[in-house]
Order: sequence, then structure tokens, then C-alpha cells
Amino acid sequence: MRALRCEDTGSLEGPALRQIPDPVAGPGQVAVGDRVHGMAFVGAFAELAAVIQAQLTKPPDDLPYEYACLAGVPYRTAYDALFTTAGLRPGVDLVILGASGAVGSGAVGRWSRRRPGHGGR
Repeated sequence: MRALRCEDTGSLEGPALRQIPDPVAGPGQVAVGDRVHGMAFVGAFAELAAVIQAQLTKPPDDLPYEYACLAGVPYRTAYDALFTTAGLRPGVDLVILGASGAVGSGAVGRWSRRRPGHGGR
């Protein structure tokens, strides 16, 4: 398969298109050809990728790929902003401004599930 590879991080040349072996699905991964959408942090700029199944969602059969691939973007962005970047933990009070937009709505949904007494885990 073809993949966009960055092989020298110290170079100004940037990534290059390379021919590499196809990935093989292992335990906890979905098979090649399954209709899914999600996020992969490594190897996502390729024709094929092997990712952890928990990072994927199976979209409804009647939802076109163009829409399915966008469905999780605001929620992943909100999750990254709240928990990865800000390092928020359950028990902290949070005010979300602009909660009427896609990312703000995702932040409200993500945070409300994490708060004790509000269905959080």
C-alpha cells in the first residue's frame, strides 16, 4: 500500500509517499474493509491503517462517508481540549461558553458524563 511517511524529522524535505506492507489487524482491531470512522494518531495518512477498535465507531449504513467522518470531530476536539490539554478531572466545576456550537455542545456532553452525580464514570 502507499503511505505518506515522515522518515527524517530533522529534514526540511517533509513527508514522502512510500510503498509499505499492508497493516494486519490484531487483537482488539477491526478487519480491513469494515465500514467505520474514527481517529488514528499514527499511520492515518495511508490507504490502510490498523487501529484500536475503541477508537472507531460504525456509522449507520445509510449515512454517507462524507457525513460519517465528520460526526465525531466536535466531540473528539472537545475531549482533547477538556481532558488532554486542560487536564480536567471529575469534581471540578466548569463553565463552557459558546455551548450552542458543535464543539461547545460536545464539551457539555463530555463533561456532564464525567461529573459525579450526573451519570459520570
